[in-house]
Amino acid sequence: MAYAHLVQVLDVEVLISAEDGAVRGIDGRVTWVSPNAACLLCRGRSHAALAYAEMLDPDERKRLAGEGYVQEAENSQPAVVTLTGFVASLATTELMQRLFGLADDAPTELLMRI
Repeated sequence: MAYAHLVQVLDVEVLISAEDGAVRGIDGRVTWVSPNAACLLCRGRSHAALAYAEMLDPDERKRLAGEGYVQEAENSQPAVVTLTGFVASLATTELMQRLFGLADDAPTELLMRI
């Protein structure tokens, strides 16, 4: 979207890693995407094939997955409002700093180990 429409986008992600039923890590990411910054694909933060599969109609996705054309999209990470809220508040802070020139705008990504 940032490149197609020449706009700036904040992309936010929370990843909860678990092993044997125990949480092993919680990571957050806030990425500022704009026409003059690296895209999510370039950073390895997004995968085109999975994004394509997630945008398909569920019936079409199942049909194509059965034929081996798309990977079945899975969502095994739970939505935890306190963690997503925390990372969203950092994204809001990043937006405010950029809108009002309160911080250096050269860094385009915040990575957090929560």
